[in-house]
Amino acid sequence: MKDTKGVIHVGVLTCLALATVCSGKATSTKRIKALELVDKYAQALDSTASFIEHYEETGEFSGHLPANHPYYSYYGGKAFRYQVSRRGVTKFKENKGCYHSEYAWDYFNEEKKNIPKDKPLIRLWINTRDISYFHQGRPGGVKWRKDTRETIHPIGAGSGHLLGYIASEERLDAILRKAHSISVREKTENLRGSECFVVDAHTRYGQYSIWLDSEHGYHTAKNKAQSQGR
Repeated sequence: MKDTKGVIHVGVLTCLALATVCSGKATSTKRIKALELVDKYAQALDSTASFIEHYEETGEFSGHLPANHPYYSYYGGKAFRYQVSRRGVTKFKENKGCYHSEYAWDYFNEEKKNIPKDKPLIRLWINTRDISYFHQGRPGGVKWRKDTRETIHPIGAGSGHLLGYIASEERLDAILRKAHSISVREKTENLRGSECFVVDAHTRYGQYSIWLDSEHGYHTAKNKAQSQGR
């Protein structure tokens, strides 16, 4: 009886070991494929010099800031939870100029917490080599640039996403390459008529999912970020 139990026990351990090896190979394969897609995504970001973009964005934020945080008193020292919503259009040409208009509703700041969607806050930016203009709710003023050699960057939440900056000041392709775990889903998803690869990653900034459009140069057709405090 002892010998029989011993054989069974070893058999179970062997099966578990084989399962672990197989699982490891599958995970490694998914990671390699995901990183190959990240390389194509990086090429798409590097080649983006001009664009016209229409976007709509929603975000939910919650947390509680420590007493030594510079914005602790801004929220009255209490836990906070709010939703932001915005849509807009950006026209950008590298080192030439940028036009950006935006409509914002729901939460904007502690003074403007519940903006109705049918009466949004209107914001406008115009940047060129020579001038910088901004208004928010009412006409603003024109400022002449002191240094006309200054690089013109795109403005707005949507533009940052298009150029790979999502919930971080570090570009997303660099974040994904250093991910704790990264994989590509087995099946593509069709978004607006295009087949998209879906890459999921857990990173130091939080959880990311991006839909890479294989029919449009592997730019993102959709992205989802769940960031975390650090």
